[in-house]
Amino acid sequence: MVTGGAGLDYEVDPNVVKKCDNLHIYASIHRLLEGAEKLKIKKRHTCGTLMEFSLEHCQGFADFAMEGDGFFQESEKQRIVLDALNNIRAHEDGTVPGFPEVKIYKNRTIGKLTLILLKTVKKIKEKKICFLFIKIN
Repeated sequence: MVTGGAGLDYEVDPNVVKKCDNLHIYASIHRLLEGAEKLKIKKRHTCGTLMEFSLEHCQGFADFAMEGDGFFQESEKQRIVLDALNNIRAHEDGTVPGFPEVKIYKNRTIGKLTLILLKTVKKIKEKKICFLFIKIN
């Protein structure tokens, strides 16, 4: 496990059968909780109504365990991680370290560069990334 930007973690898992790598991107439970609040994901409250998730009132939601494990559906986790990726912003103009052909611009999101970076990694390492997973812990 390696920690990357936006509070996300990733792992590279070699796929010997397909001769490529699987890239798994995931978030800690704390990062998922913060993301759910930011995205205003609706969850069932103990009173029975759907309410926007809030860290301040997290204990009042149905199915919320001590730390939030098992609280989110797979699709909710993917949405939170994808939003985090899409909102990574560059601090200054320049290029991606190790990838001089990939330009980034100050205060612009760089999340959409993911596919460009994967294609670049494929060229440089002569390997291919066959799957990009948003891993569910």
